[in-house]
Amino acid sequence: MTERLRPSELLERTGHRPDPLPAGRWNFYQEWVDVIFLHYQVDLVGLRSMVPEELELDLFEGKAWVSVVAFTMQNVRPRWLPAWPPVSNFHEVNVRTYVRDWHGTPGVYFLSIDAAKWASVALARVLSALPYRKAHIVRGRSPRKWFEARSRTGMHVQLDHQNDGPIAFPSLMDRWLVERYALFELYRNAVWCYEVHHLPWPLETLQINHLRFDPSAELLPLGLSNKPHLAHGSSGVQILSWPRTKVPG
Repeated sequence: MTERLRPSELLERTGHRPDPLPAGRWNFYQEWVDVIFLHYQVDLVGLRSMVPEELELDLFEGKAWVSVVAFTMQNVRPRWLPAWPPVSNFHEVNVRTYVRDWHGTPGVYFLSIDAAKWASVALARVLSALPYRKAHIVRGRSPRKWFEARSRTGMHVQLDHQNDGPIAFPSLMDRWLVERYALFELYRNAVWCYEVHHLPWPLETLQINHLRFDPSAELLPLGLSNKPHLAHGSSGVQILSWPRTKVPG
């Protein structure tokens, strides 16, 4: 995160977005910090069975992708309230894929979300339809950056890495994988959309020194392994999100 802006300043910077800002007022602020992206090309048929039929798989050059995203969430707060660190700051790892709704809006669909604090998981379940679960997650910086997550569903991520500098000119694929401004989830037999806004991701080359990734049981058919096809690091972004809306069928 190169600079921290006020929400009003974030809203003034929209030239990079594929679509206009959502209507109405944003309702939540959050920061995704020290982000790790592990990207996997996966079997299209196997992935299709994990995504609601109301959503179309978004493909890059005919290929389906799933990303494991590990990061630290900071300063999560409602629009009119300050952040409270016992709930607002926590480590997270999610597994997501790439989809479009029937309007053609690109976004992501979460196959799993694991977070390190019970209070944060409980609040997320109350306030959203996102599939949060509790996991043991720790990270550090000595001697190199490392991240480890272990969930009750069998997922285990153990990563030793370093960031080797900014990617000055991200490729079309780099941007396709990270620049998403809508999140979709299935809730009460309907698809819901959460629209978000942030500045372009400041991407860095990620050097993986050691990676162990054991997917949770429900993700085993995807064939995710210790060798992602592509990886990125990022200092992170500030994010504004809007109330969820139901995607018409």
